[in-house]
Amino acid sequence: FIEDAAGKNKALADGKVDFVWQTVDEMPISLGSFAEANVEVRAFLQIDWSRGGDACVASAQVREVEDILGRRSAMLMFSPDHTVFEFMIANSRLTSSQVAEVRAATKFSLDDFTFGRKLFAKGEVDVACLWEPDVTLALAEREGAHRLFSTADATELVADVLLAHKDPLDARP
Repeated sequence: FIEDAAGKNKALADGKVDFVWQTVDEMPISLGSFAEANVEVRAFLQIDWSRGGDACVASAQVREVEDILGRRSAMLMFSPDHTVFEFMIANSRLTSSQVAEVRAATKFSLDDFTFGRKLFAKGEVDVACLWEPDVTLALAEREGAHRLFSTADATELVADVLLAHKDPLDARP
């Protein structure tokens, strides 16, 4: 089981695995690494929709999305949870200048999927966008923590797909 995106994508590119799972919003990033390796891949099967497994958790002081203004957030950049965060703030009652302020107050990691949860648990941020099991862990690590927004609220936002090398798919459709 290969959890990290770079590791699983390298395993597919090297032919060590036949398929990899990933979210649709992860594909624009990963397809670049496959192109650099001269490996043609295709998404050929949608596995499911995230229906609550991805969420933005918040401190007790953040009761609604608009309360995020003036507070700090954290997450893995360009992850499904970054997508959830962007969808949440873009569809809130925040003005475009307020959305820009919220983005400016957001901390990102490029490689540590536990980054947001760790900062949230320490009280360094008031909102962390995560996926399970980190959602459940974050809720347990901070008193008053709750789900502010999740893919249960936007059931067709994050889709999981299987990727494979293009040639075997073409040879055996």
